Amino acid sequence: MGRLKTESSRRSLPISDQQLDFLRQYKDKQTPKSDIVVTNSNGDFMMKRNVRRAMKRICERAGVKQITFHELRHKHATLMLEINEHVKIVQQRLGHVKSETAVNIYSHVRPQVHQDSAQRFSDFFEAY
Repeated sequence: MGRLKTESSRRSLPISDQQLDFLRQYKDKQTPKSDIVVTNSNGDFMMKRNVRRAMKRICERAGVKQITFHELRHKHATLMLEINEHVKIVQQRLGHVKSETAVNIYSHVRPQVHQDSAQRFSDFFEAY
C-alpha cells in the first residue's frame, strides 16, 4: 500500500451485507488465492496504471463514460448527499477533518433533486 495523505486516511468503512457478499464471491473466484480482494496475476496489489486500464475496460464493456477513481469517490459523496445522508457520515467516509469540506465540495445537486425538493415542500402543505 502507498503512503497515506493524512493519518485519518487509515480508517474502516462499513459496507452493506450485499456489498460484502459480492466482494467475498469475487475474491473466492480469483486466482491465485490471496488475502487481497482485487489482485494482479501474481496475487499482489495492482499497479495504478493497471487499475486505470481495468477501469477503462469495465466502463467500455458497460457502455458508460469512463471516470477516474477520484471521480468515482466524488460521485459517491455527491449521491450520498443527494439521498439526504447526514453530512457527518459523508465527511467521515471521505476522511475529511471538517464537515464543511464535504458540503463545499460535494453538495452541488442535479436539477431533479431541486424538483424533488419542490414537490416534497408542496406535499408538506397539502398534508395540512
